Amino acid sequence: MSERKLEVWEPIENFNGSLHFKEMMYGEEGLKFIFNDNLQNEFHFTYGDFRDGMFVWAVRFTEEFKRGDLVEIASEARKTAFGADNKEWCFYKMTDSDFINWHDQLSGPSSEAFSVEHHLFVTTQDTFEVISEYEPKVTVKKSL
Repeated sequence: MSERKLEVWEPIENFNGSLHFKEMMYGEEGLKFIFNDNLQNEFHFTYGDFRDGMFVWAVRFTEEFKRGDLVEIASEARKTAFGADNKEWCFYKMTDSDFINWHDQLSGPSSEAFSVEHHLFVTTQDTFEVISEYEPKVTVKKSL
C-alpha cells in the first residue's frame, strides 16, 4: 500500500483563489506553464535549468475529476498547513510519489542517484504533475 503524502507548496507568496490553465510550452528554453487566477493575474512557472541532460524528468496531466485519488491526501495537506480544510489550494509536493516510483522503473537515471521532487499544479479543470531536480522559476504578472 502506498504511503503517498501531499504537502502544501507555496511557490507564490500570498496566493489565494483558483488557478486556471492558460498554456504549456516545451522547447529549447525548457518547460513553461502559464496560469491565471480569478483576478486575471498571470503566473509563469518555468523549468529552465538544463540539468543532467534534461529540463525536467517527466510531466503528465489529467483532467481534475480523474484525480479523485488526491482528494483525501490534499485535504490532509491543507489541514496540516492551514489548520482547516476550508482553504482552496492549488500547489503541492508529493512524497513517496507513485509517479517517481513509476519513472524509476524506466531505464536511465533514477531517484536513487538524484534528488528529485514531484510538483503538482491543480487547476479548476486539470492536474499537472512534474518530476524535477529543482523548483521552477515563478514570474507573476499582475493584472491592471
